[in-house]
Amino acid sequence: MAELEVSSGLNAASSCSNVPKVESTPVGNTFNEPHPGVEDTEGEQPPKEPRPLFMFSHVSGFPRLISQRKPSLPDKIFASALFAAGHGYPLFYPDTIAELDDDFRRTRGISLGDVGVLSPENQFIFAFNIFLPADHPYNKSKDSATPESFVPLSPLEDSEICTTVDYFPPGYVIASKGVNVVRHSEDPLHITFSSSERRGACMVLPKGATRHDISSTRVVQYVKNNAVSWARDLASRDIGTPNGSLYIVRGVDKTSVCENLAFPSRPPSVKMSATFQNGDLRPMERMSVARGANAENTLTPIPNNLCVFMRGIRVGLGRSEWVASADERIEAHTGYTEMFTDTFRIRLPFLKTGFWRIDEQAISMGDKPLFVREAFHPSDIAAQIMLCLDPNDPTAALVYDSIWSISHAVPDRNPEVQQDPLTLICSRGCSFDDVCSMFDDVFSSYEVMKSRGVLTLKRIQNPEVERDPWHIKLWRWLSGNQRIRGGTLVKQLFHQGQFHFKTNHALR
Repeated sequence: MAELEVSSGLNAASSCSNVPKVESTPVGNTFNEPHPGVEDTEGEQPPKEPRPLFMFSHVSGFPRLISQRKPSLPDKIFASALFAAGHGYPLFYPDTIAELDDDFRRTRGISLGDVGVLSPENQFIFAFNIFLPADHPYNKSKDSATPESFVPLSPLEDSEICTTVDYFPPGYVIASKGVNVVRHSEDPLHITFSSSERRGACMVLPKGATRHDISSTRVVQYVKNNAVSWARDLASRDIGTPNGSLYIVRGVDKTSVCENLAFPSRPPSVKMSATFQNGDLRPMERMSVARGANAENTLTPIPNNLCVFMRGIRVGLGRSEWVASADERIEAHTGYTEMFTDTFRIRLPFLKTGFWRIDEQAISMGDKPLFVREAFHPSDIAAQIMLCLDPNDPTAALVYDSIWSISHAVPDRNPEVQQDPLTLICSRGCSFDDVCSMFDDVFSSYEVMKSRGVLTLKRIQNPEVERDPWHIKLWRWLSGNQRIRGGTLVKQLFHQGQFHFKTNHALR
């Protein structure tokens, strides 16, 4: 069966993608009914019976999901809020933090073929590049983590790179759900922001950004052949790196200047307000956090070394592979990823200022403040779901960032709202409900495929994503044959993570 790759981002990149063909078989999928007639199924194993929900559980080594415990941090909000734009992983800090020579950050930045991990601050930490020899200064620096068995791939030809200059035109704005963007002038650029949502983010690209994507199929096959061994090597050498951390960059959106802003949950009396003027994005209240980044202006030409979105592959090891590769983790080193779960609130109508709620910041400073905080990436959750769907303990799961643009193809749902040609407003935010909704879409439109022990996601042709009518829901409930959705399993992981956190006595 041909394995279908969905291109990252919008149509400009999709025309540059080639599709490798590998023999793979479907894994039992509890989310979708069989689709006879969609493809020729001769010689393939039929889908297995759905697994009961109670068998679904956390996979060893992955971060556990919990509600927010620490104060709102801008990098976490930024990544969570703008991920729904469908352009890949948004970076509040668009330059890598690897301690390499100055020219790495000044002229290069995050690039195609980079392999690394996300730090707890949602920054990309460079390890090595697949197109550079092992003895290259970048790959042999003190902070690099080039595997001993590493054999580089020959450099990319120009024909193997899909480049779209000004994919984001100058003055482009990307904002999260609920943000109101008002353009007062284009030259000079003057924009104001407000929001109806409790938290969110926005990005301003005064100079626009250029998109680069790898279109070569040989790179995809090379990554598949080596990703598991790289993940094993990473697990064996670094006790602080959780399962699913390995990140292989296949696409980047780069610019020379960008302005980012994130705003946390706030009291009702504090309204989010920000202004972009004179080249700076400034919050007009005390709770929002803005960060600007500029390329070195003494260089000619000024380099596009700032990566605002990156697209790649996340690699997670199966249970047995992780246990065999990683050192034993003590409970105090268990990693947790915080989710934005809004607390229950009641406003008393006869009291104009009366407001009762469990304060988010009070929770964050409450029980067990010292724990290992991990980066947010939805693919870590998707990898666990994929691994749990296969009862035969697969070797690994590879999750492509391209799957998160699936909402582009979902009928009657636009993942983003285009106010004007230069403004993009996401229709999903960073709340827990929005994340669950995103997983519903993905696992209604993809099925898990297995090839040589490695799991990937394959797009279903003509997926049934419509909501069941009430009588079908009633029948499923009465018969005990309720359809399990991706968001349901995210909630299961969340409840398990909450229980683990509360009962983890190694935390202080």
